[in-house]
Amino acid sequence: MLIEAALEEFLEHGYGSASLDRVVKRARVSKTTLYSRYASKEELFRAIVYQQINRINPASLLQVDSRSFSLEEGLKSYANTMLELNLKGEMLGVNRLINSESGRFPELGT
Repeated sequence: MLIEAALEEFLEHGYGSASLDRVVKRARVSKTTLYSRYASKEELFRAIVYQQINRINPASLLQVDSRSFSLEEGLKSYANTMLELNLKGEMLGVNRLINSESGRFPELGT
């Protein structure tokens, strides 16, 4: 619940304006709980971004029988699926957040 609350906060307010006080209020946990899991706002942000990125498992997206599709068709299918996933709701917000914070977190821009 903590990660979900923090994700909502970062999506609504961006990294700079996000408040850990609002995060703990949304998650209904104490600041002690928050800081026992994440040492800083920066660490929490990174955890959220990496969790969202890891939700997309590329291997599971390409469940294609290689005898039925050519390499080109398989790659097109994979690319279309990735594009659809990245342009939907929450993931689109996460992508925007990553882009807007890439100056502060250069490793996210790669």
